[in-house]
Amino acid sequence: MQDAANNPIIHVEISNVAFESGISHVLVSSQIPITSTLGEATVSAAAHTALPKEGGVPYCPAIFSTFEILPPLVKRYYLTVKTEPPGVAVISGGGWHDENVSVNLIAPKEIIYINVGVRYLFHFWDVDGLSMGVGVNEISVFMDANHTAIAHYIVQYYLTVRVDPIGVTSISGEGWYNNGTSVSLFAPNVAGYNFSYWDVDGVSQGETVNPITIFMNAPHTVTAHYVKIMIPTGWFVPDWFWWLLLLLILIILFLLIWLYLRRRRRKVKKLFILVGLLGTMVMICAKFVECDGSLLLSPSSG
Repeated sequence: MQDAANNPIIHVEISNVAFESGISHVLVSSQIPITSTLGEATVSAAAHTALPKEGGVPYCPAIFSTFEILPPLVKRYYLTVKTEPPGVAVISGGGWHDENVSVNLIAPKEIIYINVGVRYLFHFWDVDGLSMGVGVNEISVFMDANHTAIAHYIVQYYLTVRVDPIGVTSISGEGWYNNGTSVSLFAPNVAGYNFSYWDVDGVSQGETVNPITIFMNAPHTVTAHYVKIMIPTGWFVPDWFWWLLLLLILIILFLLIWLYLRRRRRKVKKLFILVGLLGTMVMICAKFVECDGSLLLSPSSG
Protein backbone atom coordinates (compact mmCIF):
# COMPACT_ATOMS: atom_id res chain seq x y z
CA MET A 1 0.00 0.00 0.00
CA GLN A 2 1.30 3.48 -0.94
CA ASP A 3 0.08 6.93 -0.03
CA ALA A 4 -0.53 9.84 -2.43
CA ALA A 5 3.22 10.55 -2.51
CA ASN A 6 3.99 6.89 -3.39
CA ASN A 7 5.48 6.27 0.03
CA PRO A 8 4.94 2.70 1.27
CA ILE A 9 2.73 2.77 4.30
CA ILE A 10 1.48 -0.79 4.81
CA HIS A 11 2.94 -4.17 3.68
CA VAL A 12 1.25 -7.42 4.61
CA GLU A 13 2.25 -11.00 3.70
CA ILE A 14 -0.10 -13.94 4.14
CA SER A 15 1.43 -17.43 4.00
CA ASN A 16 0.49 -21.03 4.70
CA VAL A 17 -2.95 -20.39 3.24
CA ALA A 18 -4.30 -22.36 0.34
CA PHE A 19 -6.46 -20.43 -2.09
CA GLU A 20 -8.73 -22.21 -4.44
CA SER A 21 -9.09 -21.19 -8.05
CA GLY A 22 -11.42 -18.29 -8.69
CA ILE A 23 -12.18 -15.25 -6.56
CA SER A 24 -10.96 -15.15 -2.98
CA HIS A 25 -11.78 -12.45 -0.43
CA VAL A 26 -9.02 -11.42 1.92
CA LEU A 27 -9.72 -8.89 4.72
CA VAL A 28 -6.68 -7.01 6.00
CA SER A 29 -7.06 -4.49 8.83
CA SER A 30 -4.28 -2.06 9.65
CA GLN A 31 -3.94 1.52 10.97
CA ILE A 32 -2.70 4.11 8.52
CA PRO A 33 0.33 5.99 9.91
CA ILE A 34 -0.35 9.60 10.93
CA THR A 35 2.61 10.67 8.78
CA SER A 36 0.93 9.44 5.58
CA THR A 37 0.27 11.99 2.85
CA LEU A 38 -3.38 12.92 2.56
CA GLY A 39 -5.07 12.12 -0.72
CA GLU A 40 -5.53 9.09 -2.96
CA ALA A 41 -3.66 5.97 -1.78
CA THR A 42 -3.02 2.81 -3.86
CA VAL A 43 -3.53 -0.77 -2.77
CA SER A 44 -2.02 -3.67 -4.74
CA ALA A 45 -2.40 -7.41 -4.14
CA ALA A 46 -0.78 -10.37 -5.89
CA ALA A 47 -0.71 -14.12 -5.35
CA HIS A 48 2.69 -15.82 -5.42
CA THR A 49 3.72 -19.44 -5.67
CA ALA A 50 5.73 -18.89 -2.52
CA LEU A 51 7.02 -16.04 -0.45
CA PRO A 52 9.06 -13.69 -2.63
CA LYS A 53 12.00 -14.05 -0.28
CA GLU A 54 11.83 -17.80 -0.83
CA GLY A 55 11.92 -17.39 -4.59
CA GLY A 56 8.18 -17.34 -5.22
CA VAL A 57 6.88 -15.79 -8.44
CA PRO A 58 3.55 -14.09 -9.13
CA TYR A 59 0.86 -16.66 -9.75
CA CYS A 60 -1.37 -14.04 -11.43
CA PRO A 61 -1.23 -10.35 -12.35
CA ALA A 62 -1.45 -7.92 -9.45
CA ILE A 63 -4.78 -6.32 -8.69
CA PHE A 64 -4.86 -2.54 -7.94
CA SER A 65 -7.39 -0.44 -6.05
CA THR A 66 -7.47 3.09 -4.57
CA PHE A 67 -8.98 4.84 -1.55
CA GLU A 68 -8.82 8.36 0.03
CA ILE A 69 -6.73 9.13 3.08
CA LEU A 70 -8.62 11.83 5.01
CA PRO A 71 -7.59 13.91 8.00
CA PRO A 72 -8.72 12.50 11.34
CA LEU A 73 -12.14 13.63 12.55
CA VAL A 74 -11.91 16.57 15.01
CA LYS A 75 -14.61 17.61 17.47
CA ARG A 76 -15.68 21.22 17.02
CA TYR A 77 -17.55 23.69 19.23
CA TYR A 78 -19.44 26.92 18.48
CA LEU A 79 -18.49 30.31 19.92
CA THR A 80 -21.27 32.94 20.01
CA VAL A 81 -20.06 36.56 20.22
CA LYS A 82 -22.49 39.37 21.14
CA THR A 83 -22.54 42.95 22.43
CA GLU A 84 -24.78 44.51 25.04
CA PRO A 85 -26.59 46.66 24.01
CA PRO A 86 -26.94 44.64 20.77
CA GLY A 87 -25.28 46.01 17.66
CA VAL A 88 -22.96 48.47 19.42
CA ALA A 89 -19.87 47.04 17.67
CA VAL A 90 -18.89 44.24 15.29
CA ILE A 91 -16.44 41.79 16.93
CA SER A 92 -14.82 38.98 14.94
CA GLY A 93 -14.07 35.49 16.30
CA GLY A 94 -17.49 33.90 16.51
CA GLY A 95 -18.27 30.59 14.77
CA TRP A 96 -17.05 26.97 14.75
CA HIS A 97 -13.66 26.16 16.28
CA ASP A 98 -11.72 22.95 16.83
CA GLU A 99 -11.76 21.38 20.24
CA ASN A 100 -9.08 22.56 22.70
CA VAL A 101 -8.08 25.66 20.74
CA SER A 102 -8.03 29.18 22.23
CA VAL A 103 -9.87 31.98 20.45
CA ASN A 104 -8.83 35.60 21.04
CA LEU A 105 -11.59 38.20 21.19
CA ILE A 106 -10.95 41.97 21.15
CA ALA A 107 -13.73 44.44 21.88
CA PRO A 108 -13.28 48.00 20.55
CA LYS A 109 -12.26 50.06 23.55
CA GLU A 110 -12.49 53.40 21.84
CA ILE A 111 -15.56 55.53 22.42
CA ILE A 112 -18.46 54.84 20.06
CA TYR A 113 -20.54 57.97 19.43
CA ILE A 114 -24.20 57.22 18.72
CA ASN A 115 -25.77 60.70 18.65
CA VAL A 116 -25.13 64.25 19.83
CA GLY A 117 -24.46 63.96 23.55
CA VAL A 118 -24.73 60.13 23.56
CA ARG A 119 -21.89 57.60 23.43
CA TYR A 120 -20.99 54.03 24.44
CA LEU A 121 -17.92 53.09 26.47
CA PHE A 122 -16.57 49.52 26.84
CA HIS A 123 -17.13 48.08 30.32
CA PHE A 124 -16.33 44.34 30.51
CA TRP A 125 -16.53 40.90 28.86
CA ASP A 126 -18.49 37.97 30.21
CA VAL A 127 -18.15 34.35 29.04
CA ASP A 128 -21.19 32.21 29.82
CA GLY A 129 -22.22 34.82 32.41
CA LEU A 130 -18.83 35.02 34.16
CA SER A 131 -17.16 38.45 34.13
CA MET A 132 -13.63 38.62 32.72
CA GLY A 133 -12.81 41.84 34.61
CA VAL A 134 -13.83 45.47 34.28
CA GLY A 135 -11.95 47.28 31.51
CA VAL A 136 -10.34 44.10 30.10
CA ASN A 137 -11.24 44.31 26.42
CA GLU A 138 -9.03 41.45 25.10
CA ILE A 139 -9.81 37.90 26.27
CA SER A 140 -9.05 34.30 25.24
CA VAL A 141 -11.79 31.64 25.15
CA PHE A 142 -10.72 27.97 25.44
CA MET A 143 -12.98 25.84 23.25
CA ASP A 144 -13.75 22.80 25.35
CA ALA A 145 -17.49 23.28 24.84
CA ASN A 146 -19.93 25.68 23.19
CA HIS A 147 -19.47 29.19 24.68
CA THR A 148 -21.17 32.60 24.56
CA ALA A 149 -19.07 35.76 25.00
CA ILE A 150 -20.77 39.14 25.49
CA ALA A 151 -19.00 42.52 25.37
CA HIS A 152 -20.82 44.96 27.66
CA TYR A 153 -20.88 48.69 26.93
CA ILE A 154 -22.10 51.58 29.12
CA VAL A 155 -24.23 54.36 27.65
CA GLN A 156 -23.04 57.84 28.66
CA TYR A 157 -24.73 61.24 28.33
CA TYR A 158 -23.17 64.71 28.14
CA LEU A 159 -24.03 67.44 30.65
CA THR A 160 -23.55 71.01 29.40
CA VAL A 161 -23.20 73.71 32.10
CA ARG A 162 -23.69 77.36 31.18
CA VAL A 163 -23.90 80.72 32.93
CA ASP A 164 -26.12 83.71 32.06
CA PRO A 165 -24.73 86.32 31.52
CA ILE A 166 -21.85 84.55 29.77
CA GLY A 167 -18.49 84.83 31.56
CA VAL A 168 -19.89 85.99 34.92
CA THR A 169 -18.39 82.95 36.65
CA SER A 170 -17.27 79.39 36.01
CA ILE A 171 -19.19 76.37 37.34
CA SER A 172 -17.61 72.89 37.34
CA GLY A 173 -19.50 69.71 36.49
CA GLU A 174 -19.70 69.68 32.69
CA GLY A 175 -18.80 66.39 30.98
CA TRP A 176 -19.79 62.77 30.28
CA TYR A 177 -21.73 60.73 32.85
CA ASN A 178 -22.93 57.12 32.98
CA ASN A 179 -26.63 56.54 32.49
CA GLY A 180 -28.46 56.87 35.83
CA THR A 181 -25.82 59.07 37.52
CA SER A 182 -26.97 61.98 39.72
CA VAL A 183 -24.91 65.18 39.40
CA SER A 184 -25.02 68.02 41.95
CA LEU A 185 -24.34 71.58 40.70
CA PHE A 186 -23.79 74.69 42.83
CA ALA A 187 -23.88 78.28 41.60
CA PRO A 188 -21.32 80.35 43.60
CA ASN A 189 -21.73 83.91 44.83
CA VAL A 190 -20.55 86.50 42.30
CA ALA A 191 -19.54 90.06 43.19
CA GLY A 192 -21.94 92.55 41.68
CA TYR A 193 -24.58 89.91 40.87
CA ASN A 194 -27.40 88.10 42.64
CA PHE A 195 -28.11 84.46 41.81
CA SER A 196 -31.59 84.15 40.33
CA TYR A 197 -32.37 80.55 39.31
CA TRP A 198 -31.26 77.38 37.53
CA ASP A 199 -32.90 76.04 34.40
CA VAL A 200 -32.58 72.50 32.99
CA ASP A 201 -33.19 72.25 29.26
CA GLY A 202 -35.01 75.58 29.48
CA VAL A 203 -37.24 74.64 32.44
CA SER A 204 -36.78 76.75 35.60
CA GLN A 205 -35.95 74.82 38.78
CA GLY A 206 -37.38 77.54 41.04
CA GLU A 207 -36.21 80.95 42.21
CA THR A 208 -33.00 80.88 44.29
CA VAL A 209 -32.98 77.03 44.39
CA ASN A 210 -29.27 76.24 44.75
CA PRO A 211 -27.67 73.69 44.50
CA ILE A 212 -29.60 71.42 42.12
CA THR A 213 -29.29 67.70 41.26
CA ILE A 214 -29.41 66.45 37.65
CA PHE A 215 -30.40 62.84 36.88
CA MET A 216 -28.47 61.77 33.78
CA ASN A 217 -30.94 59.70 31.75
CA ALA A 218 -30.37 61.78 28.60
CA PRO A 219 -28.16 64.68 27.44
CA HIS A 220 -28.95 67.82 29.45
CA THR A 221 -28.09 71.52 29.32
CA VAL A 222 -28.27 73.52 32.56
CA THR A 223 -27.90 77.26 32.95
CA ALA A 224 -27.28 79.33 36.09
CA HIS A 225 -28.93 82.74 35.77
CA TYR A 226 -27.59 85.82 37.56
CA VAL A 227 -29.03 89.33 37.85
CA LYS A 228 -26.75 92.35 38.02
CA ILE A 229 -27.08 94.50 41.14
CA MET A 230 -28.14 97.99 40.02
CA ILE A 231 -26.39 100.80 41.98
CA PRO A 232 -28.03 104.27 41.55
CA THR A 233 -25.71 107.14 40.61
CA GLY A 234 -25.73 110.79 41.85
CA TRP A 235 -24.17 113.05 44.50
CA PHE A 236 -24.03 111.84 48.08
CA VAL A 237 -23.70 114.24 51.00
CA PRO A 238 -21.58 112.96 53.91
CA ASP A 239 -23.22 112.38 57.32
CA TRP A 240 -21.29 115.07 59.16
CA PHE A 241 -22.69 117.76 56.83
CA TRP A 242 -26.29 117.05 57.90
CA TRP A 243 -25.41 116.99 61.59
CA LEU A 244 -23.70 120.35 61.22
CA LEU A 245 -26.64 121.76 59.23
CA LEU A 246 -29.11 120.54 61.86
CA LEU A 247 -27.06 122.09 64.64
CA LEU A 248 -26.94 125.47 62.84
CA ILE A 249 -30.69 125.41 62.24
CA LEU A 250 -31.39 124.68 65.90
CA ILE A 251 -29.05 127.44 67.06
CA ILE A 252 -30.76 129.92 64.76
CA LEU A 253 -34.21 128.83 65.99
CA PHE A 254 -33.12 129.15 69.60
CA LEU A 255 -31.78 132.66 69.00
CA LEU A 256 -34.90 133.78 67.19
CA ILE A 257 -37.22 132.41 69.83
CA TRP A 258 -35.10 133.77 72.65
CA LEU A 259 -35.14 137.25 71.15
CA TYR A 260 -38.86 137.05 70.59
CA LEU A 261 -39.60 135.89 74.12
CA ARG A 262 -37.25 138.42 75.67
CA ARG A 263 -39.20 141.19 74.08
CA ARG A 264 -42.52 139.75 75.13
CA ARG A 265 -41.24 138.55 78.53
CA ARG A 266 -43.58 135.63 78.67
CA LYS A 267 -41.61 133.08 80.62
CA VAL A 268 -44.31 130.46 80.89
CA LYS A 269 -44.98 130.46 77.22
CA LYS A 270 -41.22 130.40 76.65
CA LEU A 271 -40.95 127.17 78.59
CA PHE A 272 -43.61 125.45 76.52
CA ILE A 273 -42.01 126.57 73.28
CA LEU A 274 -38.60 125.31 74.39
CA VAL A 275 -40.05 121.93 75.35
CA GLY A 276 -41.86 121.67 71.98
CA LEU A 277 -38.71 122.69 70.14
CA LEU A 278 -36.68 120.07 72.00
CA GLY A 279 -39.22 117.35 71.13
CA THR A 280 -39.12 118.40 67.48
CA MET A 281 -35.32 118.21 67.50
CA VAL A 282 -35.41 114.68 69.00
CA MET A 283 -37.85 113.48 66.30
CA ILE A 284 -35.73 114.98 63.54
CA CYS A 285 -32.61 113.30 64.90
CA ALA A 286 -34.39 109.94 65.16
CA LYS A 287 -35.60 110.22 61.59
CA PHE A 288 -32.14 111.25 60.48
CA VAL A 289 -30.55 108.21 62.13
CA GLU A 290 -33.22 105.94 60.59
CA CYS A 291 -32.25 107.20 57.12
CA ASP A 292 -28.55 106.49 57.87
CA GLY A 293 -27.87 110.21 57.89
CA SER A 294 -27.49 110.33 54.13
CA LEU A 295 -29.38 112.01 51.36
CA LEU A 296 -29.17 111.40 47.63
CA LEU A 297 -29.27 114.48 45.50
CA SER A 298 -30.23 114.34 41.79
CA PRO A 299 -30.92 110.55 41.79
CA SER A 300 -30.85 108.74 38.46
CA SER A 301 -31.37 105.13 37.47
CA GLY A 302 -28.98 103.06 35.34
